[in-house]
Amino acid sequence: MENFTNYLKQARKDINHSLVVWTSLLTSEFSNKIKYMYAKGSAVKPWCTPLDYVPILSDLDIHIMLKDGNNIFYDEPDPVKKSLEISEKYEQTFTKEYSNALHLPRTQLVTINQLLTSTDYIPPRIKDVRIMYGEPCTPFFPEPHRIREIDYNHLIKIKRTVENIPMSLIDRSGLDYWTLIRKFNWQVSPTPVRLLTQVSDFVPEEIWSWNRTKITTEIENIGYKQIAAHYKQYYLSGWKAFFAENRDNHAFRQIIYHGYKVLYLSLQVLQEIK
Repeated sequence: MENFTNYLKQARKDINHSLVVWTSLLTSEFSNKIKYMYAKGSAVKPWCTPLDYVPILSDLDIHIMLKDGNNIFYDEPDPVKKSLEISEKYEQTFTKEYSNALHLPRTQLVTINQLLTSTDYIPPRIKDVRIMYGEPCTPFFPEPHRIREIDYNHLIKIKRTVENIPMSLIDRSGLDYWTLIRKFNWQVSPTPVRLLTQVSDFVPEEIWSWNRTKITTEIENIGYKQIAAHYKQYYLSGWKAFFAENRDNHAFRQIIYHGYKVLYLSLQVLQEIK
């Protein structure tokens, strides 16, 4: 992709600035409630190719540990109004301070108090996150066999998504496609990761720390070249949609098609190895 290196450099600057804005905003609004917070996922992993970060498909995941409870708005008289005010402040502050940005990073804020009590949760390693505030506790990691079991159970659940996608597309157009992409994007991204924990000898904990370039390479090496090819095209189509400013319906259709194929083919492999 032409000038892709420059695009990635600019996107990294955007991510770094976004983290500065969110750290300032959240600590000023909720410092008495937050114990620690960090950023995780593709936005803070190393980037090697266009697959590793795509503005419209990649989230900037920020995990927040509260001092008490799991609801950061528990004492707000109008929590919806407060939430909208904060999101507006983020957008306005980012745009004002960084007017030449490539994109406004799409953020996903999650409070993790309850999440950490789940036996099906696989936490990130401290060395793989970007600490924003406070001192995160060293997480408890499930044993490798348990991580494989958790991943297997998540893979089984994509069956319903695979079955529902065809009929959900037939009457859609325009921004409807974006709504559909958001409904299953969270499943497409980790599916090859989870598949690798089932079919390879790599330590599951390590696999989860890899970027998409590494994931794709290992999926190819094992022999699942079709899955790797559709995984690549899923993210490359995302770049096309981004550069078209989300007005290219063909790019949206390609994102959906290749994402569907990643899920469908991975499910087939799972059924074969079962």
